[in-house]
Amino acid sequence: MIKLTYMIFPRDDLDREEARRRWMEDHGALMEKHASTLRVARYVQTPHVTHPLEQTMAAARGAVLQIPLGMAEIYWASRADFEYSFEDRGARRAYRELLEDEKRFAATAMSPWVGEEREVIPAAGSR
Repeated sequence: MIKLTYMIFPRDDLDREEARRRWMEDHGALMEKHASTLRVARYVQTPHVTHPLEQTMAAARGAVLQIPLGMAEIYWASRADFEYSFEDRGARRAYRELLEDEKRFAATAMSPWVGEEREVIPAAGSR
């Protein structure tokens, strides 16, 4: 599987809860609408959950704690499906609609990255 990962940060001028609602509900529904056009095999939203240990973990790494809305992961079954989603005219239209929707809730500086998962510890029940 090929996975595209985004760390989602809210727009500065938007209430955090409203940004989260727009991302999780509205954008999630838009991803569902375009999933087959984009040949998406899986879409996962991982919303941030505040925990007091975050500051400790950041300090141990010498990092400044930056709190995202969460993380989004888009999966394709193959590299060919992933590449198709950027080559097909209908898929490019879907991406433009998704990008316009992102502007309703997300800060403009997002760093997407592509990877292939390497499962080191399998989920319980899949061993």
